Amino acid sequence: MLRNSMLRAAGNTGAEIEFVGANSANGASSLSINGLGLQQGDLVVAVTSKGAGSYSFSSSGWTGVTSGFPTRLRTNSISHTVCYKEMGATPDTAFSLDTPVDFLGAIAFRNAQWASTTNETSGFTSSGLAVLPSLSISTNGSAAVYLAMLDDDAAGITTFPNGTPANYTLAENNGQTGGSGAIFYRLDLSSGTESPSSIRWTSDDAYLNIGLVLEPV
Repeated sequence: MLRNSMLRAAGNTGAEIEFVGANSANGASSLSINGLGLQQGDLVVAVTSKGAGSYSFSSSGWTGVTSGFPTRLRTNSISHTVCYKEMGATPDTAFSLDTPVDFLGAIAFRNAQWASTTNETSGFTSSGLAVLPSLSISTNGSAAVYLAMLDDDAAGITTFPNGTPANYTLAENNGQTGGSGAIFYRLDLSSGTESPSSIRWTSDDAYLNIGLVLEPV
Protein backbone atom coordinates (compact mmCIF):
# COMPACT_ATOMS: atom_id res chain seq x y z
CA MET A 1 0.00 0.00 0.00
CA LEU A 2 1.37 3.42 -0.99
CA ARG A 3 1.34 6.36 1.39
CA ASN A 4 2.17 9.79 -0.01
CA SER A 5 4.14 12.62 1.57
CA MET A 6 3.16 14.67 4.60
CA LEU A 7 4.54 18.21 4.49
CA ARG A 8 6.34 20.02 7.31
CA ALA A 9 3.99 22.10 9.46
CA ALA A 10 3.70 25.76 8.52
CA GLY A 11 6.09 28.05 10.34
CA ASN A 12 8.74 25.41 11.03
CA THR A 13 12.25 26.33 9.88
CA GLY A 14 15.55 24.50 9.57
CA ALA A 15 16.38 21.06 8.27
CA GLU A 16 13.86 19.09 10.29
CA ILE A 17 13.45 15.47 9.27
CA GLU A 18 10.28 14.98 7.25
CA PHE A 19 8.43 11.79 6.35
CA VAL A 20 8.21 11.61 2.55
CA GLY A 21 6.33 8.37 1.91
CA ALA A 22 6.25 4.58 2.21
CA ASN A 23 5.17 1.54 0.24
CA SER A 24 5.00 -2.24 0.72
CA ALA A 25 4.05 -5.44 -1.05
CA ASN A 26 3.87 -9.19 -0.47
CA GLY A 27 4.70 -12.18 -2.65
CA ALA A 28 6.78 -10.03 -5.02
CA SER A 29 10.40 -9.70 -6.11
CA SER A 30 10.36 -5.92 -6.59
CA LEU A 31 8.83 -2.86 -4.95
CA SER A 32 8.00 0.45 -6.60
CA ILE A 33 9.10 3.64 -4.85
CA ASN A 34 8.21 5.77 -7.85
CA GLY A 35 5.07 7.24 -6.28
CA LEU A 36 6.68 8.49 -3.08
CA GLY A 37 7.61 11.90 -4.46
CA LEU A 38 11.33 11.36 -3.95
CA GLN A 39 13.83 14.18 -4.45
CA GLN A 40 17.61 14.31 -4.59
CA GLY A 41 19.04 13.82 -1.11
CA ASP A 42 16.06 11.88 0.28
CA LEU A 43 17.00 8.83 2.34
CA VAL A 44 15.14 5.57 1.64
CA VAL A 45 15.28 2.59 4.00
CA ALA A 46 14.29 -0.79 2.50
CA VAL A 47 13.41 -3.99 4.35
CA THR A 48 12.53 -7.44 2.99
CA SER A 49 11.70 -10.69 4.73
CA LYS A 50 10.82 -14.31 3.99
CA GLY A 51 9.90 -17.18 6.25
CA ALA A 52 12.16 -19.71 4.52
CA GLY A 53 14.74 -19.88 1.76
CA SER A 54 17.71 -17.87 0.57
CA TYR A 55 17.57 -14.78 -1.62
CA SER A 56 19.58 -11.66 -2.44
CA PHE A 57 18.98 -7.96 -2.97
CA SER A 58 19.63 -7.24 -6.64
CA SER A 59 19.54 -3.45 -7.06
CA SER A 60 22.81 -1.51 -7.00
CA GLY A 61 23.91 1.46 -4.92
CA TRP A 62 22.25 0.42 -1.66
CA THR A 63 24.22 0.20 1.60
CA GLY A 64 23.55 -2.95 3.58
CA VAL A 65 22.71 -2.83 7.27
CA THR A 66 22.32 -6.59 7.72
CA SER A 67 25.42 -8.78 7.80
CA GLY A 68 26.30 -10.47 4.50
CA PHE A 69 24.24 -8.03 2.40
CA PRO A 70 23.14 -8.32 -0.41
CA THR A 71 22.51 -11.97 0.58
CA ARG A 72 19.75 -12.35 3.12
CA LEU A 73 20.54 -12.82 6.81
CA ARG A 74 18.59 -15.43 8.76
CA THR A 75 17.68 -14.61 12.39
CA ASN A 76 15.11 -16.46 14.50
CA SER A 77 13.76 -18.37 11.45
CA ILE A 78 13.27 -15.13 9.48
CA SER A 79 15.32 -14.41 6.37
CA HIS A 80 15.69 -10.67 5.85
CA THR A 81 17.64 -7.76 4.39
CA VAL A 82 17.82 -4.15 5.56
CA CYS A 83 19.54 -1.42 3.54
CA TYR A 84 19.39 2.28 2.72
CA LYS A 85 20.20 4.68 -0.09
CA GLU A 86 20.45 8.44 -0.51
CA MET A 87 18.68 9.40 -3.71
CA GLY A 88 20.70 11.04 -6.49
CA ALA A 89 19.65 13.63 -9.06
CA THR A 90 17.42 11.00 -10.66
CA PRO A 91 15.79 9.11 -7.77
CA ASP A 92 15.31 5.35 -8.01
CA THR A 93 11.91 4.12 -9.09
CA ALA A 94 12.07 0.62 -7.55
CA PHE A 95 14.30 -2.00 -5.98
CA SER A 96 14.50 -5.70 -6.82
CA LEU A 97 15.36 -9.11 -5.37
CA ASP A 98 16.36 -12.31 -7.14
CA THR A 99 13.25 -14.15 -5.93
CA PRO A 100 9.80 -13.28 -4.52
CA VAL A 101 9.56 -12.82 -0.74
CA ASP A 102 6.78 -12.49 1.82
CA PHE A 103 7.27 -8.81 2.66
CA LEU A 104 8.94 -5.88 0.96
CA GLY A 105 8.80 -2.41 2.47
CA ALA A 106 10.35 1.01 1.97
CA ILE A 107 10.14 4.27 3.87
CA ALA A 108 11.61 7.63 2.81
CA PHE A 109 12.64 10.74 4.74
CA ARG A 110 13.87 14.21 3.79
CA ASN A 111 16.67 16.11 5.58
CA ALA A 112 17.81 12.82 7.16
CA GLN A 113 21.08 10.95 7.33
CA TRP A 114 22.06 7.49 8.55
CA ALA A 115 23.20 7.54 12.19
CA SER A 116 24.85 4.08 12.27
CA THR A 117 22.73 3.27 15.33
CA THR A 118 20.74 0.03 15.24
CA ASN A 119 19.45 -2.49 17.75
CA GLU A 120 17.27 -5.58 17.52
CA THR A 121 15.18 -8.00 19.52
CA SER A 122 13.86 -11.43 18.62
CA GLY A 123 11.84 -14.16 20.28
CA PHE A 124 8.40 -15.77 20.15
CA THR A 125 5.33 -13.62 20.66
CA SER A 126 3.11 -14.14 23.72
CA SER A 127 -0.51 -13.15 23.05
CA GLY A 128 0.89 -11.35 20.03
CA LEU A 129 3.34 -9.22 22.03
CA ALA A 130 6.80 -8.63 20.51
CA VAL A 131 9.36 -6.67 22.52
CA LEU A 132 10.99 -3.69 20.77
CA PRO A 133 14.66 -2.78 21.18
CA SER A 134 15.68 0.49 22.82
CA LEU A 135 17.62 3.05 20.82
CA SER A 136 20.27 5.57 21.86
CA ILE A 137 19.51 9.04 20.49
CA SER A 138 22.55 11.32 20.27
CA THR A 139 21.11 14.30 18.38
CA ASN A 140 17.97 16.33 19.05
CA GLY A 141 15.52 16.18 16.16
CA SER A 142 16.38 12.57 15.26
CA ALA A 143 13.88 9.99 14.02
CA ALA A 144 13.37 6.41 15.21
CA VAL A 145 12.34 3.81 12.64
CA TYR A 146 11.27 0.28 13.58
CA LEU A 147 11.14 -2.65 11.16
CA ALA A 148 8.98 -5.47 12.54
CA MET A 149 8.86 -8.98 11.09
CA LEU A 150 6.79 -12.06 11.97
CA ASP A 151 7.37 -15.60 10.70
CA ASP A 152 4.83 -17.83 8.93
CA ASP A 153 1.66 -15.72 9.32
CA ALA A 154 -0.30 -13.09 7.43
CA ALA A 155 -0.74 -10.83 10.46
CA GLY A 156 -1.40 -7.24 11.41
CA ILE A 157 -0.28 -4.86 14.14
CA THR A 158 -2.94 -4.13 16.75
CA THR A 159 -1.11 -2.05 19.39
CA PHE A 160 1.51 0.64 18.94
CA PRO A 161 4.57 1.21 21.18
CA ASN A 162 3.69 2.19 24.76
CA GLY A 163 0.04 1.73 23.85
CA THR A 164 0.00 5.32 22.57
CA PRO A 165 -0.72 5.55 18.85
CA ALA A 166 0.03 9.30 18.81
CA ASN A 167 3.71 8.64 19.52
CA TYR A 168 4.37 6.50 16.45
CA THR A 169 2.97 6.38 12.94
CA LEU A 170 2.40 3.01 11.29
CA ALA A 171 3.66 3.56 7.74
CA GLU A 172 3.21 0.03 6.33
CA ASN A 173 1.90 -3.40 7.34
CA ASN A 174 1.81 -6.20 4.78
CA GLY A 175 2.50 -9.89 4.32
CA GLN A 176 1.22 -13.31 3.38
CA THR A 177 1.09 -16.82 4.84
CA GLY A 178 4.90 -17.12 4.81
CA GLY A 179 5.44 -14.04 6.95
CA SER A 180 4.51 -10.42 7.60
CA GLY A 181 6.23 -7.11 8.18
CA ALA A 182 5.54 -3.59 9.39
CA ILE A 183 7.31 -0.22 9.41
CA PHE A 184 6.61 2.55 11.89
CA TYR A 185 8.40 5.70 12.93
CA ARG A 186 8.56 8.70 15.25
CA LEU A 187 10.01 12.14 14.45
CA ASP A 188 11.57 14.97 16.46
CA LEU A 189 13.12 12.92 19.25
CA SER A 190 15.32 14.46 21.92
CA SER A 191 18.70 13.01 22.85
CA GLY A 192 18.51 10.14 25.32
CA THR A 193 17.12 6.60 25.22
CA GLU A 194 14.06 5.74 23.17
CA SER A 195 12.29 2.71 24.67
CA PRO A 196 8.88 2.09 23.07
CA SER A 197 8.26 -1.23 24.88
CA SER A 198 6.37 -3.62 22.57
CA ILE A 199 3.93 -4.09 19.72
CA ARG A 200 1.15 -6.62 19.36
CA TRP A 201 0.62 -8.83 16.31
CA THR A 202 -2.69 -10.52 15.54
CA SER A 203 -1.07 -13.95 15.78
CA ASP A 204 1.80 -15.71 17.57
CA ASP A 205 5.06 -16.85 15.99
CA ALA A 206 8.77 -16.10 15.86
CA TYR A 207 9.48 -12.38 15.56
CA LEU A 208 12.34 -10.03 14.74
CA ASN A 209 12.30 -6.28 15.43
CA ILE A 210 15.03 -3.95 14.19
CA GLY A 211 15.25 -0.35 15.34
CA LEU A 212 17.36 2.32 13.68
CA VAL A 213 18.08 6.02 14.13
CA LEU A 214 18.14 8.77 11.51
CA GLU A 215 19.68 12.15 12.33
CA PRO A 216 18.93 15.56 10.80
CA VAL A 217 21.29 16.72 8.05
